[in-house]
Amino acid sequence: MQLASLSYLLFLAGVSAVSFVTPARARWAVLLVASYCFYALLAPKYTLLLAALTLISWFAARTLAARRKNGRAHSWIFWLAVVTILAPLLALKYAPFAAQAVARVVPGASVEDVGHFRFLLPVGLSFFTIQIVGYLVDVHQESIEPEKHIGRYAAFVALFPYVTAGPIGRSELVEQLRHPPGFNYERVTSGIKLAAWGMFKKVVIADRLGVAVDNVFAAPDNYSGVAVAFAAWLYLFQVYADFSGYSDIAIGSARVLGIELTPNFAQPYLSRSVGEYWRRWHLSFSTWLNEYVYFPLSAMFRRWSRAGAIAALLLTFFISGLWHGAAWTFVVFGMVHGVALVGEMLTNKWRANAERRSPRLIRALTWVGTLTFLCGVDVIFRAPNLGVAWAVYRRIALGLIEDAQFLTAQGASPGAIKSLLVGVGFSAEELVLALAGIALLIGVDVLQERVPMSQRIRAWPGWARWGTYYAIAAGILFFGSFNRNTSFVYYQF
Repeated sequence: MQLASLSYLLFLAGVSAVSFVTPARARWAVLLVASYCFYALLAPKYTLLLAALTLISWFAARTLAARRKNGRAHSWIFWLAVVTILAPLLALKYAPFAAQAVARVVPGASVEDVGHFRFLLPVGLSFFTIQIVGYLVDVHQESIEPEKHIGRYAAFVALFPYVTAGPIGRSELVEQLRHPPGFNYERVTSGIKLAAWGMFKKVVIADRLGVAVDNVFAAPDNYSGVAVAFAAWLYLFQVYADFSGYSDIAIGSARVLGIELTPNFAQPYLSRSVGEYWRRWHLSFSTWLNEYVYFPLSAMFRRWSRAGAIAALLLTFFISGLWHGAAWTFVVFGMVHGVALVGEMLTNKWRANAERRSPRLIRALTWVGTLTFLCGVDVIFRAPNLGVAWAVYRRIALGLIEDAQFLTAQGASPGAIKSLLVGVGFSAEELVLALAGIALLIGVDVLQERVPMSQRIRAWPGWARWGTYYAIAAGILFFGSFNRNTSFVYYQF
């Protein structure tokens, strides 16, 4: 059951209706049953794994708190619990990758038939695993008290709006499940509107852009340099519309049920540095990395001064890359971001001085430069392997030279330019819709940067508000790419 589907909307409506009429003290049970039904429909073989990790972590957290209260040693329980929780992720996601890496470097070593493990990865495993680890760390550090009620804790781990791809649940959500609010019209309608906008971004923008991206990345050498570069830029916006669309549906769904999730995006493509980008992109994950990986590593390496900070940063982004997937593309993706952040750290004073001298020019250049960097690195993120990523880069570099020669000879007429985009999968009408979708995506972010769109829309007259709602609904119905059975990009992680 995809979040961007009619079946999910009907499921959410049914769960919401039952939840609203259920007494507050028992509402956790409705959410727990609904969440396990939802997960069982997606990954029936691994529902027991989700339940087992929930029970183990609940018992470990309770034991940690009890032993600490009695003054007994408890650190070993914490580490045993963390290793146990991570074990399925390491075995299912990373063991084949590690085995293949060993087979390549150890003479005589061979690993047979490890590729099929890739298909066994349970949906959402990467997300709810680190959510549980974060909870255990919070209990171990006495930031929170462990939840005594196993049912509420199980609902926190498996809550259906975010169990598959986030936003990563924070420990504070348990408190919301302990004291759920009653029905509130404004909250419910706010959640519906946010989920509808997320659906629009997914089926109208992301899936439409995905047509050209999939075609070009499947065989980059068959296209012109302009077409390949165009597809790389389209992917930059596809992955944003796709993932932020999912997040909006998840956050909106949870809001309908009376639960407020962590925002996952804050206009990331308005960033003027890679560091700022990571303060705006996938916030629940970047915050998790900061709190549970980077800060502890920085403390561990603090005696090394700046070298320690650099080591902590690079190691954090190595882990970030690996978390996204067990492939060299993701390792390189993470490390390139890490190296870029180190470069920004080392040139921070120089960049600040340059901006003081020419603020408008430098802001414009850093914005364009950051977007271009993200576009280039996302090629690695999208490519199935490093060979395809290299083929894309090579085709852009050589193809643009060929295209420039072609346009010089033929004249830069609309027909000549159109011929360079032949085969990417867009008719003229689809191209207009794709570019309009990108413009809308960025335009909304620009407006959102100053005043939240929900606040803006509330100030509009009734005809403008309802016109916007009907336009979003009509866009989904008439321009949504429902003929493509595409899952969300982050489902694969």
